[in-house]
Amino acid sequence: MDLASGTDGTPKRARLETGGFMTGDHMIRPDSASSNYSLPKLPLTATEYGIFARPRGLPLISGPDSANLDERLRENPYTRDPERMMHFLELYFYYINDMVHPLFPRKIFLQWIQGPLAKSQHELMVVYAMLALGSVFSDKVKDADERHTFVKIARFGMEKAAGASTLQLAQARCMLALYHFSQGEFSLEFDFGGCAIRASLCMKTNVIEEADDSRILDFGLNRHGLRECELRTHWWSYLIDVSCSNCMHVRQLTHL
Repeated sequence: MDLASGTDGTPKRARLETGGFMTGDHMIRPDSASSNYSLPKLPLTATEYGIFARPRGLPLISGPDSANLDERLRENPYTRDPERMMHFLELYFYYINDMVHPLFPRKIFLQWIQGPLAKSQHELMVVYAMLALGSVFSDKVKDADERHTFVKIARFGMEKAAGASTLQLAQARCMLALYHFSQGEFSLEFDFGGCAIRASLCMKTNVIEEADDSRILDFGLNRHGLRECELRTHWWSYLIDVSCSNCMHVRQLTHL
């Protein structure tokens, strides 16, 4: 990614190099062998920005179900069933990441999910959303409940994220917007798409800034790789929001 600076020395534009991003060798996290890190403290709140409203028609997950989902959200799904999880992730990368929008570099992400590096619940929320989307294209899904479980775990992670804005929240909402579109649930697609762009704007992912040396690195990426991932998240959430809005408008017109 090339940064061009203005007269005051601040970056004013970025050039994304898709080839470099997709191969990803220059984006490997330098301390990828370390597993001792915690989530960053974020300054933005739900009260200030109103971005954590739950999509309409989806009740809060509570009761005995929540304890099981919380346990699953703390567990890397790859360790539960490596072969099946890699199958779903490969389908996600082939049909979504390669054909719809390149959000992650395949090589680095798959190395990260299989590696020993500790994974936060925010990151695993995104992984479960990816599994839900990948399972849409699979003929190896055991039953509809398995796919629905992936969605519920991702949703539960979103509810736990209430009160803190994260990049992963915007990413997971983009993925679930596409998932509900694939299921013909257009109202939920519209709601998740709108929530995604608000989370993205709250994180200021559209603002080009110098890489922060003190920032926690996610998904095994280095600082510059993570910054590029943020820009791509903003662009994806914007496209989904526009697409959802236009499609909803067309559907309303056809029912006049």
